[in-house]
Amino acid sequence: MLGLLSATTRDIGSRAAIVFSLAIGLIYALVLFGPDAAVGIGPFWNLPRSWSQEIDIKVALSGYYWFVLDDWRWPLLHISQAGGASGSNAVFFDMVPPVGLIAKIARTLTGNTYNLLPIYETGVFVLNAVALAMLVRSMGQRSALATVLAAFFGATAPVIHHRSDHIVLMSHYVFIFALSAAVSPALRRRVNRGAAIVLCLCLLSVTLNLYLYVMTAAVAAAYFARAFLSGRLGAAPAVLCIAAIVAIGSTVAWIFGLASEP
Repeated sequence: MLGLLSATTRDIGSRAAIVFSLAIGLIYALVLFGPDAAVGIGPFWNLPRSWSQEIDIKVALSGYYWFVLDDWRWPLLHISQAGGASGSNAVFFDMVPPVGLIAKIARTLTGNTYNLLPIYETGVFVLNAVALAMLVRSMGQRSALATVLAAFFGATAPVIHHRSDHIVLMSHYVFIFALSAAVSPALRRRVNRGAAIVLCLCLLSVTLNLYLYVMTAAVAAAYFARAFLSGRLGAAPAVLCIAAIVAIGSTVAWIFGLASEP
């Protein structure tokens, strides 16, 4: 027993931690949804019922299909099937824009329509598990036990289940990964790499939801401020990095039509 405990408290490598946490998140999602629903091939997704009463998952599914089946328009997320004669914006239906864009490109190239939302929702549980495990590692807890516990709590967090009908807002992994990068001792020293990571996460977050972008952008700004105060980032590069955060959010919001849509 003591030998097993000693083994679980021994540090493990990053690759092993990713594999463990990925497996925990995936197994949990498959058990929670069932293998068919987890990948979208079961009857559940033909007319999904909501887990809660706060938001109907069918709204997201409707917005997704309205966007994927519509012609390409400008702004990018404009749809004609809702909002009367003037149309509306697909983001208001919480359809997970990056997933919808992938499906729309696939439909343009192949003529087939795919429902990728189930795969993304399953993937969210996996990514949340991996993200929390990586955050714990960045904070110095690198044992197998810490990895397994962090992954388990990341996948089973009540707030994620509460938002299971609001798929896009389940994507907490994006700002948790940003936190992991911000507190990582290695990325404190390698500011260029850290800057690239947090800026890419800012880009991903704004394509998902502005709520997620605000939190990710705040973490990124704190990372750059800390790098500046520690002398690892000059004043001019720090200002440019902060400006890049704003530019990323503003550019994507303009492309998506978030500022111009009614």
